[in-house]
Amino acid sequence: MPASSRATAKKPTIKRTSVKSPSTDTPSSPIRDLKLTASADRLLSPEMKAFNRALSKIEKIKAQMVELDALGLHYQRQNAEVLDPLVAKTTANRREMVLFLDARLRAAAEKRQKSLSKTQHETAVRLICNITAALAAEQPEMAEIHDRYSKTSLSDIAKIEAAENQEMMADILQKMGGQMPEGVDAALSPEEILQHLFGEVERLRQVRQARQEARQAKRAAKQKSKAKPDSPQAQAIANQEQAEQTLKTLFRQIASRLHPDREPDEAERQRKTNLMSQANAAYERKDWVTLMQLQLQAEWVDPDHASRLSAQRLHELTLLLKQQAAALETERQGLQAKWSQLLQVPLGLPLTAGMLDMVLNKRRSDLEQQLEIEVADLALIQTDAGLKTVLNEQRKIHRKEEKQQESFNRFIF
Repeated sequence: MPASSRATAKKPTIKRTSVKSPSTDTPSSPIRDLKLTASADRLLSPEMKAFNRALSKIEKIKAQMVELDALGLHYQRQNAEVLDPLVAKTTANRREMVLFLDARLRAAAEKRQKSLSKTQHETAVRLICNITAALAAEQPEMAEIHDRYSKTSLSDIAKIEAAENQEMMADILQKMGGQMPEGVDAALSPEEILQHLFGEVERLRQVRQARQEARQAKRAAKQKSKAKPDSPQAQAIANQEQAEQTLKTLFRQIASRLHPDREPDEAERQRKTNLMSQANAAYERKDWVTLMQLQLQAEWVDPDHASRLSAQRLHELTLLLKQQAAALETERQGLQAKWSQLLQVPLGLPLTAGMLDMVLNKRRSDLEQQLEIEVADLALIQTDAGLKTVLNEQRKIHRKEEKQQESFNRFIF
């Protein structure tokens, strides 16, 4: 329901509550067990320091992701505790508004009274339809009231919107070079269509990634054939190939030891199956850190294993770690975008405790002001004069919104 233009001059005083950020203290990270340390008879070489820096970057990004999830979950609970009661009160007030307007219009129709003008009657009908459409999902009686006043039923509106969404998404996919997934039709809800769309987008991303990797492999092979054996370009290609071979060798060693089919004990076989799943997932994303941690946990190698590697081998592993850090950073950005959307933080603003405090208190303030106005409107419409006042204000708001939409459409189109 649009806010009445008859707002009170004095806004409700909102007492800001301190919402503490969840503790981000975490126990010692297993990544630190992989770091190389100096000793009395050994200083850290440049290759060792580069290796440690790459591990530190991965450790930092993973810690940021843990903190993002903790912060997001904390404020998701805060939103529920602070905002849900206000939403419930607003919903109950709007339901009362609908029931009153419905009873009033039906009584006037039965008695053939015309206390409202044609414009006021149309505004009342539009107000009923707008509110009931928003409440119908959780209150079936609202759908019945909506369909009694609207020329188009809510079920038909849903089908029309689904068809429009399907057409829009099909157009987007066509521009991306894909097609609407099979089984998607206009009867599906927008959420279901979006789910299919996201699946198709992910499939296209994987196809593009596979093509890109194939092109890179082809380009690398071509460059390798042209590059001089001692050139920096040839050395970089060789390092990348050796790094990937190191990863493959490590995975094969783990797979050989964890093969569940070779384990007679059922409990141990299940444990190895779970570990093998972790190893497979880590190898797929080229996660050397997780693979190495699996080896350390199983005590197949000693913690000081990496320090005995040659400078060249450390350089190759550092290359893998840098690539893993880049992939993790992309994942972290996606996680931040997800929480920003869920917690309604505007795009581009930092996802911090202070920002989430501000967004939460702003939403609470807006809801309390809206509720105060709507409670006053419900009390006002109990009299004929008050009802006409509210309907006239709603008409003005509707006309203003129409003009804004027209201006927006002219700007866009």
